[in-house]
Amino acid sequence: MTTAPTRDRIALIDILRGFVIVLMALDHTREFSNDSGWAYNALGPEAHPLIYVTRWITHLCAPTFVLLAGVSIRLQSLGGLSPIALSSRILKRGLWLVFLELTLIGFVWSFSIPFLQFWQVIWAIGWSMVLMAGLVFAPPIVSLIVGGAIVTASSVLSAIPPDAFGPLALLWQILHRIPAFLPAPPDTQVFVVYPILPWFGLMALGYGMGALFRSERRDRNLVALGLAMLSLFLALRLPNLYGDPRPWSPGEDLTRTLYSFFDVTKNPPSLSFALVTLGMVFVAAPGLARLPKPIAGFFRTFGAVPLFAYIAHIAIMHLYAILVRVIAGASLSPMTDTMRVFVFESERFEGFSLPLWATYLTWFAVIATLYPLCRWWLGVKQRRKEWWMAYL
Repeated sequence: MTTAPTRDRIALIDILRGFVIVLMALDHTREFSNDSGWAYNALGPEAHPLIYVTRWITHLCAPTFVLLAGVSIRLQSLGGLSPIALSSRILKRGLWLVFLELTLIGFVWSFSIPFLQFWQVIWAIGWSMVLMAGLVFAPPIVSLIVGGAIVTASSVLSAIPPDAFGPLALLWQILHRIPAFLPAPPDTQVFVVYPILPWFGLMALGYGMGALFRSERRDRNLVALGLAMLSLFLALRLPNLYGDPRPWSPGEDLTRTLYSFFDVTKNPPSLSFALVTLGMVFVAAPGLARLPKPIAGFFRTFGAVPLFAYIAHIAIMHLYAILVRVIAGASLSPMTDTMRVFVFESERFEGFSLPLWATYLTWFAVIATLYPLCRWWLGVKQRRKEWWMAYL
């Protein structure tokens, strides 16, 4: 397969990552400052259409992040890294990400010690990399088949109760069922939000299709693949044929009907969820790559330092949530040990909620603060070549 210049390929991946990081910051800002984050379901029939769209569009973030992680692993292989060296690299990086989820990331979500162990996307990416460390020894087509099979069978796997696995019931919950509250020492709680197996399936798919991002016909192929995925989503979803454990149903009006139709299952990610979110991303990818240089460069800055951007945006968002409560004279009690309060005492958030327009302003402030920090860190990474910088 003929290849496009490496520079273009890297730019596209960084732009896509940066785009979903910006969207991710919107979702997390909404969760901390608007009552749709704790008082009701932002995708439920009671949600205002702008709330629904604000929440739904951020569905693009996690699958794009995870799939591109698989693509990046494949591109390292295409760049000449041996399977042994590649396996070692992603194994160590995966374990490092799991460690960060259990420590620093958990702290910036909660601003307390101890804090609720709330294992999310970085946890899932970390363990998916650990599993990929074995799969990189097989041909990419094997990864494509394995990933496709896991994603396609997600609804079937979701229907298997943990009790069916006997003594391994807890392991099955971690792998594919949520919510999973794990046994833990006294005064410690562990809540698994992202199950490992289905997200590994998406990473394996990314690895299997990684060469597509170096093709001269990359843009055309991505659009064709995206349109095919969206068509399959409609073909399966319209008749409630297969693809999601929750069938849609007509609502009291067209808006509520559309709410139900597009309310696909994120965790564990269903086939319908993967088709509609990644289908949209693939169709949009060439357009994002052709944005004016300043705008593309803006997104690329975030995408070039994704781990730093992820951790920093949580801390900044949390600080701004505290600031707006101080300005409004609202209680700060839910702003420490925050994730435990979210899960077990959400009523403590009541009494204060930013209107949606103010939530968007806060999001702009988060991004405006995050951008120069990411530019600074990108410069540090470009100047410093120590081996450990690759883990930051």
